[in-house]
Amino acid sequence: MARHDELAGAASACAAASEKLDTEAKYVRVTELRADGFVAFDFAIGEPEIYVEMLLPQAAFADFCAEHNPIRLEAAPSAADDNDFLWRLADAARAAAGEGATRTHPTA
Repeated sequence: MARHDELAGAASACAAASEKLDTEAKYVRVTELRADGFVAFDFAIGEPEIYVEMLLPQAAFADFCAEHNPIRLEAAPSAADDNDFLWRLADAARAAAGEGATRTHPTA
């Protein structure tokens, strides 16, 4: 029964949080314009701090933005910050390929 109460409490907390989350607010931060014509960007719904990294061809990115009408975010976390949590999936892929991790986003 304690597990049921725990799950009910978690569900209640999620419901309260979702009431505050504005799912109509969408955010885009371009992190890289690649030489191969792809746009690397962060996309968030509701809270710009919680995002997914995405990669689309330039034309598809333009369509994506036209469809979702996101708020454009310009400032990115500073590469100078010595923070273990400021890494990107692209950095991990470069490191795995032996290229070394480099920040792909512009510094603020």
